[in-house]
Amino acid sequence: MNEFPEAICPLCSQLHVRERLHSHIKEEHPRVREATCRVIQAYHKGWAAEHGACEPCWKSFRDAGRILCVLKQTRPQSPTSG
Repeated sequence: MNEFPEAICPLCSQLHVRERLHSHIKEEHPRVREATCRVIQAYHKGWAAEHGACEPCWKSFRDAGRILCVLKQTRPQSPTSG
């Protein structure tokens, strides 16, 4: 049986080359990959890195994860009692 060279991104349902749903995830730094996976899973219950994601979706969720990280680090200062 021939395997189809295309696959559907489980996040956006667009057709992509199958290998492109996985290669960029494997190449990502482990810490960034883990954080990005957590953000994706928050929006897509049951998703796992083995399911893959197209590059535009991956980058979008990776950037969202970075923004969340920055927001966590910038805590609002408590008002001073005077």
